[in-house]
Amino acid sequence: MDFQSLWTFPLDDEAVTREELQRRIHSRRLSGGAYVNGCDSLVQIMSRVPLLWPAAAFCWLLSRLGAGQPLYDVIARNRHFVPVGQCDLTCREAQKTGFAGKEEV
Repeated sequence: MDFQSLWTFPLDDEAVTREELQRRIHSRRLSGGAYVNGCDSLVQIMSRVPLLWPAAAFCWLLSRLGAGQPLYDVIARNRHFVPVGQCDLTCREAQKTGFAGKEEV
């Protein structure tokens, strides 16, 4: 596996746009080089970590039943994170209460 930041990833080909990268996690299949995203990308990543095989099987099943991508989209739309090194006093107070804010893209 080779992880790359969406902010520094070169977008040489037309297969994926920066907006798509912001909306969903993407990965490239080793065989054929086709991009997959969302739940299918998580299945690819989890299938390489033996402890996550049960979760990978569950996500694969959800994906095949047509519920994987919609569920992934709901979770992705509601994700919260704080950019590294950009947390001020207000942000630290929010972290104590369990809410770190939502980045608008």
